[in-house]
Amino acid sequence: MMVELMKPTPEDIIVDPACGSAGFLVAAGEYLRDNKNDLFYSENLKEHFNNTMFYGFDMDRTMLRIGAMNLMQHGIENPNILYKDSLSEDNEDNSKYTLVLANPPFKGSIDSERKSRTLMQIAKTSKTELLFLALFIRILKVGGRCATIVPDGVLFGTPKEYVNIRKEIVNNQKLEAIISMPAGVFRPYTPQKTYIMIFTKTNCGGTDKVWFYNMENDGLSLDDKRSIVNENDIPDIIKRFNNRFSAEEQNRKKNEKSFFVTKEEIIKNKYDLSINKYIEYVQEKEEKEISIENIIKVHNSMDKVFEDIVKTFKKNNNVKYKSIEKVILGDVLDYEQPNKYIVKSTKYTDNQNDIPVLTAGKTFILGYTKEKDDIYDATKQPVILFDDFTTSMQYVDFKFKVKSSAMKILKCDPNIA
Repeated sequence: MMVELMKPTPEDIIVDPACGSAGFLVAAGEYLRDNKNDLFYSENLKEHFNNTMFYGFDMDRTMLRIGAMNLMQHGIENPNILYKDSLSEDNEDNSKYTLVLANPPFKGSIDSERKSRTLMQIAKTSKTELLFLALFIRILKVGGRCATIVPDGVLFGTPKEYVNIRKEIVNNQKLEAIISMPAGVFRPYTPQKTYIMIFTKTNCGGTDKVWFYNMENDGLSLDDKRSIVNENDIPDIIKRFNNRFSAEEQNRKKNEKSFFVTKEEIIKNKYDLSINKYIEYVQEKEEKEISIENIIKVHNSMDKVFEDIVKTFKKNNNVKYKSIEKVILGDVLDYEQPNKYIVKSTKYTDNQNDIPVLTAGKTFILGYTKEKDDIYDATKQPVILFDDFTTSMQYVDFKFKVKSSAMKILKCDPNIA
């Protein structure tokens, strides 16, 4: 899919700095054979294709042999598959390539003595997922493009080094697209939720607005079996991305599969690039026939409920009250949509000292998160979580975050409470 999105050209110089078995490079070569086959009628382009177009680096010698063999079996005569620590001082590549296609290691750190000093100028960190982004910026020529897979934490992490690398890409380069992939696309190897980030190196900015897509299916089940299923967003992603400059795509709302977010919104949200920060959830309402008879039935039913409550209070001698009267809930309750409190990562912990992630349904506590920002504090004024779809409710008197915005936080009007 990433190759289809980037559309390699016969003139490109393509690199994968963590190439493994060279799958991206093979896919790029096959794309050119299928879509730019006339390149083989040019001696110069054919020479470039076979000798100077494809570069891949890795530190696993077995994978290097597999990668080289893979490319040669797909008709690339002399691929440049080399043993190299891409993040170290040994890698001196600078402004050399026109296209990066990569799926670097999701997590890890590198020893300070191994780190490249030039990368540290872009990202002062030892975290490999951030250093690889700095590397891509350095090794691309101006005008060069990058499509890379990143773990979700890269897009919303609040530590300074995470925010700084996002600032670099948004402010100094041109961020084109963020594609949210569902957790499970890399099973059985890892359940890590990931995104595809696409940007162009400019060194002078250019980000105006960023195209987001909420991918839910990739044609395979999201469990360890990864069986074939009918649901597949990939053709739609490719179609919409290629059509993103059209009026139809530019005007999509944020409750659709794809939409744009302006640079100003991203800056306002502290350079948070997680899609949940910008999705607007809309409840689909069923149209039901409302009759006078039904209204009377509901009214009578509510009167009966109120009478039962009054009887219960009167029977309980321990309850002290002056009077009981019916009120309109809207007059005493206020509510808030919890968009601001949606958890960014669904990789929950079991540590009850972390912040609980809630739903208004039977499960109630889905897990715990280490996220520290945008937490609802119900310790001083307890609230009710009301599910918009099931109408189930949960009483909450502690700090929490929520799974989605398909609920309301009900709280007493402070002027009454």
